[in-house]
Amino acid sequence: LMLKSDDGLYINIHEAALVNYPAMHLNLDAKTFLMSSHLTPDKNGAKGYIQTGSTSPWRTIVVSDDARDILASNLIVNLNEPCKLEDTSWIKPGLASWEWWNGATPYGPDVNFVSGFNMDTYKYFIDFAAKYHIPYILMDEGWALDTRDPYTPNPKVNVHEIIRYGKEKGVGVLLWLTWLTVENHFDVFKTFSDWGVAGIKIDFMDRSDQWMVNYYERVAKEAAKYHLLIDFHGAFKPAGLEYRYPNILSYEGVRGMEQMGGCYPDNSLYLPFMRNAVGAMDYTPGAMISMQPEVYRSERPNSASIGTRAYQLALYVVFESGVQMLADNPTLYYRNPDCTEFITKV
Repeated sequence: LMLKSDDGLYINIHEAALVNYPAMHLNLDAKTFLMSSHLTPDKNGAKGYIQTGSTSPWRTIVVSDDARDILASNLIVNLNEPCKLEDTSWIKPGLASWEWWNGATPYGPDVNFVSGFNMDTYKYFIDFAAKYHIPYILMDEGWALDTRDPYTPNPKVNVHEIIRYGKEKGVGVLLWLTWLTVENHFDVFKTFSDWGVAGIKIDFMDRSDQWMVNYYERVAKEAAKYHLLIDFHGAFKPAGLEYRYPNILSYEGVRGMEQMGGCYPDNSLYLPFMRNAVGAMDYTPGAMISMQPEVYRSERPNSASIGTRAYQLALYVVFESGVQMLADNPTLYYRNPDCTEFITKV
């Protein structure tokens, strides 16, 4: 939580070293600034439910008359245990070209194939990534025949060939899965490692009770064993797990660009001082079509954002994420090489 008092003080309230414990929620009275807190209810709705053997996380308050001090604080880092991985040399942050936001629909005179969630399109994404030295592509929902089965690729998408082609071009492949699929098939980390996958985007947790907090750590630990990167989507706010397991490159936990017309610059301007102040943030920027709110309309293949082009470019500078998406269509990045060259140099 980030507040500004009447006398100009910036106040950031958070928690650190959240281990085997439910996340904290704050209830704020905006008139009096008085607040109470409660722990995330368990899956049965019991508030404050904690299994035994738990240690309370730190509760943190950072106060300054300069908002930049909130960003500069290392309090959350210092209150967490140090990195648990002996070797971190394999962990490579970087940009990723992502197909979901733009619907996997490249078009134009250089596209001599039917675009969609198919081999030609993914190879087109890899070629685009290779041209601009983007280290990853993300294959979102659609690469698997069934979202509940992480072992059977969609026959239209030969994942093994795409991984091979990506390695040939110097581009790693990240695969999307739901959290429940991962939980039901916890040997998927070894399988993906054997396939040559670079990492996993895990989605739809949408909970922060004690069991789910522990799930995040189990995932990070198992993924690290097989040198896999993790991007938690549908996630609660970070509280330091990425310092113990730095193979966690990012968390969503933000009203990001997936919200299309519901995502305004005048809200996002505050995010570095709120959400990013406590950890990496997968906002998924990079729209090349910009509109004002009164005329906004977004339809694939031309997904759009509210604001300006300069605003979209600036997000890559001011937003922190260990895996920063290029959310838009490669077609539009090719048409705007000045923007693309800027983004891929950040």
